[in-house]
Order: sequence, then C-alpha cells, then structure tokens
Amino acid sequence: MKVTISCIFSNDLYLIPHQVAGMLSDHATDQRKLAILVEQLKIECDRRVRGKRAYARLGAADLRVFMLKGLENSIKRAGSYEAWEALSAEQRHAIGEQVQADAIMELGQKEFEQLSDEEKGFATLFIWAGCGMHKDLNAFRYG
Repeated sequence: MKVTISCIFSNDLYLIPHQVAGMLSDHATDQRKLAILVEQLKIECDRRVRGKRAYARLGAADLRVFMLKGLENSIKRAGSYEAWEALSAEQRHAIGEQVQADAIMELGQKEFEQLSDEEKGFATLFIWAGCGMHKDLNAFRYG
C-alpha cells in the first residue's frame, strides 16, 4: 500500500520538515545517510511550502495560465491528445495530480531563487552533528 501526502491547500504537514535546522546522531554510515535524506526532505518541503504560498497569491489571469499550462503538460505526459482522451478518469486524475505537484515545486523554486543570499542561507540551513550521541553518553557515564 502506497501512502502519499497530497494536500494542495494545507501546508501543515510540510511545515514540520520545512523548519528542521539539523539533527544530532552518531557518526555511523546509516545515520549519515539519514541526515542526508532529512536534509533533502527539508529542501523539498521548503520548495513545496513556498510554491503553495505563491499559488495562493496568483491572480485570476495568472491562475488561468497556470491551469492551462497544467492541462498542456498533462496531455504531453499522456503522449498526445488522443492518448489523453483514451485514458480513464482515474488515470487522468493521477497524471493531473503529479503535474500539479510538479508545477507547485516549480513555483516554489522560482520563489526561492528570488530570495537574497542571506535568506537562502537560512532556508537551506541544516547542521548535522555526527558524534554527539557518544560524547553525550560518555559525559554522562564517566561524568
């Protein structure tokens, strides 16, 4: 069973990783990989949150262009207009959701690129302290 988080108008679930600034773990390879994945999740959620906020600010004309571009991209993903028409409603919906998610991420990336270098630094800040667990444990144990 595949579980997806898909909510265009609610930023709540994406705000948590979006605000993470680092993690503390040991220096083992699996923990290093986990830190990299958490950092990637933070960046993805940051772009998604920025994209959703930009989407919410679109005016009527820009929203129309956004939707038409989404429909055009959906048809391109299907291969052609005839292929799009041949798809079931569920298949169209799945393609439409993915195209919309991609468009939101694109909006978020554009918003991010407009930030100053200092703001970009804060938005991407992620600090991994990789041996903190052992030092903390040793300090407690040997006091």
